[in-house]
Amino acid sequence: MKLVQITPYDVVKVWDLFRYGLIQSVPGMNNTSAESMQAILVNLINQKAQGWVLIDDEEITTIVVTYIEHDKMTGNKYLFGYAMFNYRPVGREGWELLSTALDKFARGNGCGSIVFYTNVPDLKQGAEMFGFKATNTILEREV
Repeated sequence: MKLVQITPYDVVKVWDLFRYGLIQSVPGMNNTSAESMQAILVNLINQKAQGWVLIDDEEITTIVVTYIEHDKMTGNKYLFGYAMFNYRPVGREGWELLSTALDKFARGNGCGSIVFYTNVPDLKQGAEMFGFKATNTILEREV
């Protein structure tokens, strides 16, 4: 099992897998229109966002999209986990690889924390095994 940060060239090759996972997992306040998916692809290609794939037995089991964000009020920098989708359960080894790689990437880019939004109970439980804790509730409504 290995975790790979994909290159802009490779994201195009696996875009169908990413698009499906994104549609299933993006935060509720974002839509999954063709235009939104195109914007995400452009951000991945332009390296404004990072695409990650967990591979097991030569098969992609998980996709993750992150980007570095600055809090507009404090200037604090953090790694934002925009979306994560498991095509099949990854187990402890997968979570360890993901946690270690994201920690290293975040620290290497001067981030003080990692923040994910999720409404998927399995992802929440897996993340909690590695020190993530649910600290806030997102309230949203369409206007």
